[in-house]
Amino acid sequence: ENGLLSRDIAAVDMRLADRIVIKLTPDALVRRNAALKEREKIFKRSRKDDPV
Repeated sequence: ENGLLSRDIAAVDMRLADRIVIKLTPDALVRRNAALKEREKIFKRSRKDDPV
């Protein structure tokens, strides 16, 4: 209905009552990991510039 599986999602597991587990496609996983690494770099850089 919403085209959920036509996006970057390979599977959705809703067996657990308190969480949803989503499996990404291999391409989406590569993009997500790259985005997380970039986010970590930005965070580290901001912490270096503004120590508390």
